[in-house]
Amino acid sequence: MRYNCRNFLNSLTLITLLIVTHPLVACSSCFSAGTGKMSEGVNMAIISLYIVISTLLCGFAGFFIYLWKKSRDYSLQSTNSEIMKGR
Repeated sequence: MRYNCRNFLNSLTLITLLIVTHPLVACSSCFSAGTGKMSEGVNMAIISLYIVISTLLCGFAGFFIYLWKKSRDYSLQSTNSEIMKGR
């Protein structure tokens, strides 16, 4: 019973997608030849977003490197203190 219901829903979804779909077209800035102030603005927006995201990811990676170094230093300090207590 469950298989028949799933099969029916898959068929219904496929038929709906085939009936309702429209041809995909790009937006006016992407569809044009790529000249003019609008395309320059879009390109600058992409570059600025790339810079912001790159900075954010580098900071995120730097934070984890900082945590890794701190945990390594803490581990070395605890090992050294155990050696000193043993003497």
